Formats: sequence, structure tokens, C-alpha cells
Amino acid sequence: MRVGIFIIMLPDAIQIGEQPRRERELPLRVSFERLEEAVHNLHLQAPVSRFLTYARILFLTLLVAVIDFATGSEIRVYPLYFFPIALAAYSLGRTVALLSASVCTVLWVASNFLGGLEYSSGWIWVWNAAAQASAFGLVAVLVSRIQTARTHERETASVDGLTGLLNTRAFHERAAMVIGLCHRQSVPIVMAYVDLDHFKTVNDTQGHQRGDEILRLVARVMTEQSRSTDLVARM
Repeated sequence: MRVGIFIIMLPDAIQIGEQPRRERELPLRVSFERLEEAVHNLHLQAPVSRFLTYARILFLTLLVAVIDFATGSEIRVYPLYFFPIALAAYSLGRTVALLSASVCTVLWVASNFLGGLEYSSGWIWVWNAAAQASAFGLVAVLVSRIQTARTHERETASVDGLTGLLNTRAFHERAAMVIGLCHRQSVPIVMAYVDLDHFKTVNDTQGHQRGDEILRLVARVMTEQSRSTDLVARM
């Protein structure tokens, strides 16, 4: 039995023919620095995208509050508050979603109070606000749990259960992205296919449990010796 591990590496220096060491390393080092700069720029874009998501949620929340106030206390538009809460849960997680639910509750109370809604007793405001907060919070928790489950399922589907390495499908998907990035940045890559020869002999003589231990050991060594920009997968 032959177990294949495929690796894509982005080298900062490799040997090319018989060129002098300084001449062959400098262009590759410069190319790798360009690639690292591109990856760094992608990481810098993440906070900007997160800030824009916060801004969208805030704008949508305020828009719903204005609509709630403008329509008065007789028309019930509170289900519209579920949209910014769901967006927060889907994009930013449960904590932000619960915070959004709290803000929506305050705005709901304020819009109804300013809109002239009256109750026979003050405790009814407290009770209705608590009920509304519970409904908003429930939506926040449910949507965030669904999103967490989807993320976990997606991550599990892309990882080999035994070794923790990328599986074949995930490798092909991410390799295409890395190769495309290298092509745009004019950066060379190294692709290596590692076979574990005589693996069947280990399974036959020492058992499958021992074979699994070897696979995990090889995967751990490969992972420890690779960089964050490298791809290591079990094919």
C-alpha cells in the first residue's frame, strides 16, 4: 500500500542549475517577499471588511428603528429587527449578535414610547421589553449556532480525519488559489509528492493501529516543517 502526501511549497531560495548562489537566491527571495506582501495585504483587508459589516448592521438597525417610529405604535414592524440581528449572527458571531439584540430592544422600546404607546402600568413596559429581548436573543443564538455548525461542517469536510491534513478536495481548491496568486506575483512554487513505501507491510505485521500512528507522525512532521503559506495534504 502506498500512501501519498502532496505538498506545495513557496520557496524563498532553491537551487537553479549552476548559477552563483547570490544570483539564484536574490530573484527568488524578492519574489517570495512580494508574495508575503500580497498575503499580508489580504490580512489587512479583513479588519476593513469587518468594520464595514459593523457599519451595515448599525445602519440597518437604525433604519428599522426609524421605520418603527414613523409607522407609529399601531402598526407592528418589530419583525424587521430580526434582519440586523441575523446579519450580525451570520457575519460576526453570537456575542455581537446578542449585543445587536440588546440594541434592538432599546430602540424598540424607545420608538414605541416616543410614538405614543401607553400601558396601564409601568411594569408592562418592563415585561414587554423582556419578552422582546428574549425573542431577539433567541434569534441571535439560533442563527449563530447554525452558522457555527455550517463552518464546522465545512472545515470537517476539508480535513482528513486521521492525520488532520487537508484532504484531496480541499487541496485542489486551495492549490488553485495559491497557484493563481503565484502566477500573478511571478513567484515560483515547489510541488512534492511523498510516498510511504512498504506501508502495507507495517499494517500486516504490526497492525493498523501502528500504521495509523505512523501516518499521524508523518503528518505532524510535515506540518511542523512547513510554513503557513505551504499546503500539505493527504491524497
